[in-house]
Amino acid sequence: MDDLTSPVNDSSVQLLFSPQFSSNDFIFAEVDKNLVNYFLNGNEIYIRGHNSDEIVLCTKTETFCCKELEVSNSLLTLEDTNAFNEVESSEESSILNNLKIVSVTNKFLETSRIRPNLTQKLKELFNDHKIEMFTKDGCSANCGIFLETILCCIQASEEELINKLAELPVIELGKILLDKQRIYFEVYRKIAEAVDNDGIDEIACFSKDDLLQLISLENIQMETIDWVLNNFCDGNVDGKYSFNESKISRIYIENLLRSLPDKPLDFEDFELKINNLLPKQLYFKVEYLSGLGIVENSHFRGKVVNKLISTDLPLDLQKRLSILFSKKEKWKKEEIQPYLLDYCLDPTKIEEFLMKNCKIVGSSTERFYLNKQLSF
Repeated sequence: MDDLTSPVNDSSVQLLFSPQFSSNDFIFAEVDKNLVNYFLNGNEIYIRGHNSDEIVLCTKTETFCCKELEVSNSLLTLEDTNAFNEVESSEESSILNNLKIVSVTNKFLETSRIRPNLTQKLKELFNDHKIEMFTKDGCSANCGIFLETILCCIQASEEELINKLAELPVIELGKILLDKQRIYFEVYRKIAEAVDNDGIDEIACFSKDDLLQLISLENIQMETIDWVLNNFCDGNVDGKYSFNESKISRIYIENLLRSLPDKPLDFEDFELKINNLLPKQLYFKVEYLSGLGIVENSHFRGKVVNKLISTDLPLDLQKRLSILFSKKEKWKKEEIQPYLLDYCLDPTKIEEFLMKNCKIVGSSTERFYLNKQLSF
């Protein structure tokens, strides 16, 4: 924006208000210089979401939230600023052509890049488009959402959305569909049963072709098999797969937690239950509970597991923090981190984020984070 505060010479430009516009027709946005250059180079910037949503700007690869700020100075939108260049170059005092003011405001949008929290929004969007059963042609009837439709509803860049879809149990059959949880969990179970080998110390390796000979594909789409292999197994150069112990275990843990009542669970009982469910040669580890549950020592029941699944928490940061601190008064960084990564663009700066949003107690060697409201 041109600096209008410093006089150049005695020349002037007369400003006239343009009658066909009101101040409600325009709004200023303060954006990063790189975003301006991106737009000036012919790239598009999108405003996504419903009318009731907060304003979000998106490029092909990045998402920016907008926060409305109010200042004491008046901000002008002008039809053309070339006249100011004429003023600067003029050697004599003169009144140049009239320059119309399109709008006057003291509010503008401050933009900042965010990491959009997409998991819960996508699951809600896909709620009516889950796969129950496939037709003979392999496609579920009247199910699925086109990518273009998702982009209209979800406030994120196309690249960020596609990357998140790759993490979810979705398949693309013309439209994008969310595979119903019981189906893909059944696929895990079938694969586990097919490749379990007694007496082998390492987790069994298997090829896709061998696997397809061992399991039935009835009512299971090949894309579902591929998604499970790509997201929950590790491949090697020989084209064989092995279970990713952490990812597979976490799926079984989440499934078990969702089936149990929402109350403290005896740790030893929970450990026994999950080890009985896990594929052979996979065993429960406390770190697999990260973002799914918290382990605490109860005065009455001893060591317990409390269910707390991150994707079930509200998207609003303050509401999420309120729930977290109602479940546990003080947290270590590694405990609370998986519940807040969606709000921290750079995971390496999680401590800076916690310092801004939480109260810190303890020493440099052992810090705990508390509800910030407790400090008042």
